[in-house]
Amino acid sequence: MNVMFAAELAQREAKMGSRITAYSVHPGPTASVGGVRYELPKRYQQRLSMTSEQLAKQARQLNIKTTAEAAQAPLWLASVPGSWPGGGAANGAFYLSTPPYTETVYEGPIGWRTKQNATDLWNLSLSLTLPSDTAQDESTM
Repeated sequence: MNVMFAAELAQREAKMGSRITAYSVHPGPTASVGGVRYELPKRYQQRLSMTSEQLAKQARQLNIKTTAEAAQAPLWLASVPGSWPGGGAANGAFYLSTPPYTETVYEGPIGWRTKQNATDLWNLSLSLTLPSDTAQDESTM
């Protein structure tokens, strides 16, 4: 959903002439505590008691990223001049967390990534976050 939300936010802000940009980034497989809470409850319990050094060792053993490594692409995107308006990063794009980040943008067809689904997600987000007297359908924006 973050992919659709970022694309919709980027499109809406651009329409208004705003300098705000939005992106989504997949961090890749990561040895973190939160990501396995529901999918792998036993591993979640195991990782709760692990130190950062133990998590890093497990990441190496499983050939996945540490949380610090997974954070590199979002940090790059937030700090590189190419992510600013008029720069090299594509506003609203979905980036995979694999260097070099500028060459890993994914814009291929995804069945669920439609304009209608993005609008529906946007409107649902509004209805869940705004007070009921201010929520409105913004499908015409």
